[in-house]
Amino acid sequence: MKLTFLGTRGYIDAFNARHRRHTSTLISYRDKRVMIDCGEDWFDKVDEIAPHAIVITHPHPDHAFGLKAGTSCPVYAIGKAWEKMKSFPIEQTKRRLLAIRKAKKIAGITFEAFPVVHSTRAPAVGYRIQAGGSAIFYVPDVVQIHGRSQALRGIDLYVGDGATLTRPILRREKQSNQLIGHTTVMKQLDWCEKEGVARMVVTHCGSGIVKGAEDRIKETLRLWAAEHGVIAVGADNMAWDVPDVRDPETGATLFAHVYLLPQKGIYILENLNLEELARDRHYTFAFIGIPLKFKGATGSPLRPLALI
Repeated sequence: MKLTFLGTRGYIDAFNARHRRHTSTLISYRDKRVMIDCGEDWFDKVDEIAPHAIVITHPHPDHAFGLKAGTSCPVYAIGKAWEKMKSFPIEQTKRRLLAIRKAKKIAGITFEAFPVVHSTRAPAVGYRIQAGGSAIFYVPDVVQIHGRSQALRGIDLYVGDGATLTRPILRREKQSNQLIGHTTVMKQLDWCEKEGVARMVVTHCGSGIVKGAEDRIKETLRLWAAEHGVIAVGADNMAWDVPDVRDPETGATLFAHVYLLPQKGIYILENLNLEELARDRHYTFAFIGIPLKFKGATGSPLRPLALI
């Protein structure tokens, strides 16, 4: 199963070269392609992607209004979403109904809809998606996931809501008194930690990511790692720090080295060769770091080993 992020921008005006179009993802397996969501800036552009099917998470403009131009492939959505999309020019034979918590194979890929808290006017779901022995959970807009433990059990990857990093975007719906909107990236990291999910990616990115400086975003994630008992952090590039970033308290450069190493005792690994582990999908393993075989030395480059 292959994921291609066609768009990663939330329902905001800001955009950049990395976050240009509204959130949409293409799931490919063997020779089939399923497009998840089709927002208004995909209007009349779906044929460029040529999916075998389209699956909708919820009928907000940035997730479904691209279908106002119609489509030649089947479209799958829950009943409450179809109520909002009943005027769209989609042939009746191409309107496919998905039931909550009933797995459905679409173009050889299995989708199971889990209800999530996000909007009362446009009820949303997240999808547990399985193909070729892999499983992911995809939920671009979320406050809470109903049945979260079952949704995330045994998955290889969580694809979540990037609308806000640290401050939830919430309001209380008047009639139901329910909180709706978007939870934080940090809260979703907590979910993954509790459910044993090793990898997380965010899409549907809000202004904090789209307009924010990447170094500040990385700084926020470093602070989260330090607070959650992470022992070591690593990367496959040569520099863990962005040179211009300073420690907000001391003004020192090399923020990660100043904060993670001496203050939190978290090791920093650089220049890791992760290609083979990624290729073979070894996301969890025993890690051993040993020095090179130098006699009489006071220091050495690390020799990293992954026990699979």
